[in-house]
Amino acid sequence: MPVDFTRRFARLSAALALIAAISCIWGNPATAAWVSLGGPEGAGVEVRLLESTPERIVVDYTVGGFDAEEVWIDGNVYYRVTLPGEPVFLEARLPELPHVARSVIIPDGQRMRLSVLEAQVEEYEGMAVVPSKGNLLRTVD
Repeated sequence: MPVDFTRRFARLSAALALIAAISCIWGNPATAAWVSLGGPEGAGVEVRLLESTPERIVVDYTVGGFDAEEVWIDGNVYYRVTLPGEPVFLEARLPELPHVARSVIIPDGQRMRLSVLEAQVEEYEGMAVVPSKGNLLRTVD
């Protein structure tokens, strides 16, 4: 019985074209771009204890950069900003921004006061941040 290679080749070509099209649509995840603030790509937040006495604790936070992933919402471009290894705020409709938190031990019976001794700030114009969906329950898809 003769084999019709033309028909088989056409089916194989159509199947490969369909797989390629699906791969381009679903298999091409958005990639985040590293925005350096002086640190190497993917560097986590550096937290250093500079001073620790019964009266005072001085902690230094250094952010070497962040990832910014472009996200389209209702035809507008937003950015999902993340810091390696750090959680994000989950307050519905507020910007979904990362936060850095570390614990310190305050002796019993002591009072606490917080002061920011020094800060460096960089603002990015035209970089709308993705709004948070909030803390979703496991029952929500």
